Amino acid sequence: MQEVQYQKDKLRQNLEKLRERSRENALLTSVVNDYQRYEERLRMKDVQLHEQGTAHEAHLQMLSAYIQDIMETNELTESGLNKLTHENQKMLDHIRAIKSH
Repeated sequence: MQEVQYQKDKLRQNLEKLRERSRENALLTSVVNDYQRYEERLRMKDVQLHEQGTAHEAHLQMLSAYIQDIMETNELTESGLNKLTHENQKMLDHIRAIKSH
């Protein structure tokens, strides 16, 4: 993850250098524009990934609440209750993993 951030920072630095040089050389203007479009696409992809992660997390939390409700309101056998408890714990672990990214 640090490598990705390093590359993004490097890209921004290069873009700034190109902007400065494009003032002196009109041929670099198209290169700067291409860089800017590329950077914008990367930014949009980051936003989409974040939104997907948030939606996935909400869905898992809903499922976890549903399982918890089933466990509390229905009489289950001990093995059925253990299985639901295990599945619920797996979902909660997955939610924590999503949050940590």
